Parts: sequence; structure tokens; C-alpha cells
Amino acid sequence: MAANKDYWAARALQREAEAYARGAELSARLYDAYQTALRDLRRQINDFYVRYARENRLTYAEAVKALNRAEAREWKASLGEWVERINAETDQEIKARLKAELDALSYRSRMDRLEAMCGQMEMTLDELCARCMREMSEEFGEAYRESYYKKSFDIQQRAGRIWEVAGIDVGMVEHVMSYPWSGANFSDRLWQNKTALLFSLRQDLTQGLIKGTGIGPLSKSLSEQMGQSYKAAERLVRTELNHFHNEADRAAYQAAGIEWYEFMATLDSRTCAVCGALDGKRFKVAEAQTGVNYPPMHPNDRCTTVEWDPEEQADWAAAGEKMPERMTYEEWYQRQVAEHGEGYVERERKRVYNIASDKEQYQRLKEKLGENAPATFEAFQNIKYSSGDDYAQFKAYARDIGNGGLTPLADFKLYQDTAAQIDAELVGVITSDGTEIVAKSDHFVSRVIGSVEERRSGVEISSVREALTNPERRDSRRGKKGVSVRYFGKEAIVTVNPDTGTIIQANPRHSRKEMEQ
Repeated sequence: MAANKDYWAARALQREAEAYARGAELSARLYDAYQTALRDLRRQINDFYVRYARENRLTYAEAVKALNRAEAREWKASLGEWVERINAETDQEIKARLKAELDALSYRSRMDRLEAMCGQMEMTLDELCARCMREMSEEFGEAYRESYYKKSFDIQQRAGRIWEVAGIDVGMVEHVMSYPWSGANFSDRLWQNKTALLFSLRQDLTQGLIKGTGIGPLSKSLSEQMGQSYKAAERLVRTELNHFHNEADRAAYQAAGIEWYEFMATLDSRTCAVCGALDGKRFKVAEAQTGVNYPPMHPNDRCTTVEWDPEEQADWAAAGEKMPERMTYEEWYQRQVAEHGEGYVERERKRVYNIASDKEQYQRLKEKLGENAPATFEAFQNIKYSSGDDYAQFKAYARDIGNGGLTPLADFKLYQDTAAQIDAELVGVITSDGTEIVAKSDHFVSRVIGSVEERRSGVEISSVREALTNPERRDSRRGKKGVSVRYFGKEAIVTVNPDTGTIIQANPRHSRKEMEQ
């Protein structure tokens, strides 16, 4: 036996990581393609506005005027150049796709300025789609071949002997590329993505013209739509590469006569419950079903499999040793809970899944809060995904800093310390009329600290306690949110909801007039 089970499990995960790295490189190339297309689309929209705008404004009525003779000649010339481009395409599948898109474009009954503009945009997106399809086809085919031979090598190395490996024919790769394992093959999904993008761009452009939107907002919307489309393409790359990698492994199992495989989920916080439940389970190769008991199980899946031999345990027993068992996802999960507490894995999973949106949120917070924002992105995520109520407190803190309800001189640590002190000194206090304090509002925390913008001093917690337990006077009011009771102390006026036991707010007492309000 060349090595133990744990070693070969690690090798299988390494192979999947190698395939994943291919996806990262491919995504980078697709990003460049999207950026090129974005520049072309921006230029087309800008030229459209410059050509037809009147007094720096382009109306919908002006945009939908029929093409004049010169404009019609330009449009036909553009179509002619596009036909030449299609005829020069060497990939027959891409060529067929482009011809189908061209036919739909050529047979439109009426061509106005806006239709011609959208037609130019469609040609740009078709070119983008063709480039992506070419890049993906080449990469997926190479990934399949590499994964097949690497898995064959691993199987032979594990067995400790060498035999002739069945070669890969073109039909094997083409079958995997064309088979709609998730309802559609990757090329169909790529063109569906393009159709959805064109619809969104066309809708934004049309609505912008109707509303009289300037070119600036349209350019911003264009960038956002292209960004969303790229994310969909990136997700497609990751999912399909995992599919091609695992299909190559399946082919290697079949070629080597392997009858069983073990499902392997990556042991980290990004692993979902579906894959985690399958981790360590064994299935027959002949009964493997993608999305049921064989990866990928879902978009962005990183799971893989490893060959399993029911007789291997007997081999170890014959050698007088116990076969090492690898840690399953469930065992790993329970270890994380034991070390970090309940909910830790779920929080870490969200931390990873939301990294892109969190970075955008962090940037907005820095613009809004300045020096009061967390010092680093990591510090922000630590707050957001903490096990306690740190993030709820931080949102309240950020809101009150932004609206002037809290002095910008107060950092988040002071806010947290003040909230903790309130809990320690006021929660559990019984008011003079028998209400038990069980909670405080976020607004009350800010009131205790004070606000420079509102020219309002803070309130000492001891003064709040004195007002609640030994007020000079109290009164009751009924508003839209229910009943509230005010307690007038020597140095503070405190408002409490008697039904919930929540301190709503507090104000410093500056004069006797406040007793009469």
C-alpha cells in the first residue's frame, strides 16, 4: 500500500484545487474581454447621444425616428462587416450561433435610430460571447484531459502498479461539453446570459430616453449591468470546471475498473449543508448522478470524489494495522462548534460568500464615517460576523453618527463600553412606580453619550438611575407607539416604555422650566 487513506483524500482535494486555479485564470481572461466590450458599448452610446442630441438632450421621439438614406447605408455597411466577421469564424459551433443571432437581427421589419443602436450593441455582445465561448471551450477541454490523466496516475500510484491507460478520444470531451447536465450545457447558458444582458441594456437605454436621463447615469447603469453579467459568467466558469474535472475522474474510474467512490466536501466554512451531508458517503460509480450523489451539486461547488476499495480495510487488517480514517465534514463541523461555539461555521460561510458586497459596504461606511469607520476591512467583517450583538450595535452607532444624533468624537469602542455599562448598572432596576428595566433603546445609548451637532450634553448613568428610582415627579403620555412614562430627576429626565421595560431616551435637566413641560 503506497500510502494511507488520508493521503489519497488530500491528493484528490489537491487535484480539485488545481482545476479551481484554472478557473481563476480563465475568469481573469474573461474579465479582460468584458472590459473591452464595455469600452466599445460606452463609445457607441456616447456617439449616439452626440449625433442625435439637441441642446445637450436626446428625446425618445428623436431616437425612434426612421433611418434616413445615409444612416441606412451606414447600418447596411455595419451588417456587411459583421457578415464577413462571421464567415471568417473557424469554430463551426460559434459560427452557427452567430449566424442565428444575425438572422434575428437582419429580419426586423422596421429599423429606426434606436433599433440600429441596439443592433450595434448586440453585435458587440455577440463578439464578447463568441470570445468567451472560445476561451471556455479550450480551457474546459484541456481541464478534462489533464484531470483524466492525473486521476489515472493517482489510481495506479495508489495500487502500486502500472497498466496502459485508455486514451481520450474527441467524442468523450464533446459528449461532456454538449450534455445538458444542469438543464442546459455551458454554451447555451452563455448565450442565455448574453440575451438577458442585451434585454437589460436595451430596457435601460429606452427608459433613459423616455425620462430624459443624461449619458452619465446611463454609463453607470451600463457598468453595473456588465458587472452582473460578468459575475454570472464567472459563476458558470467555476461550476463547469468542477463538472469537467469530476467527469474526467468518473471516466478514469470506469477505465481502471473502479466500482466505488467516496464523496468529498472541502472542510471549511464555505461548505454547504447539502455537500456536508454527503461527505464521506460511498456510492457505486455506475450509479453516480450529477447533482444527486456526484459533484457538482450546485453552482460554485468545489466538491470532488476519491476512489474507494471495500477490500482496502482487509488489506490493512492483514498487515496488522488499522486503516486510517479521514475526518468527515460532520466531524470537522463539530470540532469547529466545540472550539468556537454554535453558529461559527455559518458566520464564517457568510463572511466568505459576502466578501464582494461587504467590500462595497465598507467603502460606503468609510465615506460616511471617516475616521469613525473600522480601521480595516477585516475589522469590519469581524464586527459584522461576530457571535454577539456587535453588528447591531455598530449599525445603530453608524446611523446616529450619520444623522448627528451622536458626537463624531465618540468612537465605536466608547459606544460599546457605554452600552455595556448601561446593561450592568440599569438593567434590573425597579422604578419608583414598579416597572422593571429590562432593555434600552439604541437611541438611549447615544443620548447618554451626547451630540455636538445637536448641542446636547450627555447624561450620567448615575443620574438616570436616580431619576428612575427617586424622581421629583413623573408623568404619563400616550402616543402612536403606546404609553411612555417620564421620570424627572435632579439632573436628568428619563423616558421609559412601561409595557416593555425599555428605556427610550434621556435628556439632561438644565432648568426648573423642564418640570413644567
